[in-house]
Amino acid sequence: MAYKKWTRNYGLNISSNKVDEYISMVSESWDNMIWSKEFSEKAKSYITVEGLAAIQQAGDLTDERINGLLDFETKYQKEEMELVLKALIAKKDKRALSLALKIGKSELYRPLWHSAFEYLATNKSQEAEDFFINFLINDDHNRPELTKIADDYFR
Repeated sequence: MAYKKWTRNYGLNISSNKVDEYISMVSESWDNMIWSKEFSEKAKSYITVEGLAAIQQAGDLTDERINGLLDFETKYQKEEMELVLKALIAKKDKRALSLALKIGKSELYRPLWHSAFEYLATNKSQEAEDFFINFLINDDHNRPELTKIADDYFR
């Protein structure tokens, strides 16, 4: 539908297959591009589109709301908590570490463990190190993707 509107508005006569082929080529070259270390480091200081979306969708990021989500189980709690975690991470909020640790230690938030582990792996702190040590000691090897994140933290 969007393709037809686009070609009609601009008077283009290109088949949708050709457009898809071109977009995939551009996407592949972008994904495989090797960026300079300086560029990569500078890019880390900017919020991603996903981060901006999480901030907007998460809404209220007060301690009261976060504690309320942690204290009470609601129908949409996991989805809300995931948005809150992503928003705090995007904003580089110091509370993201504490929330990621709480999520990573709670069976209730099992679906969010991967996100929490990935964030903790970027945080070189004593709390994150202790968390990963405890995880690896008690790891039952049922979650190899989490074990890999924990192992990579110490590399």
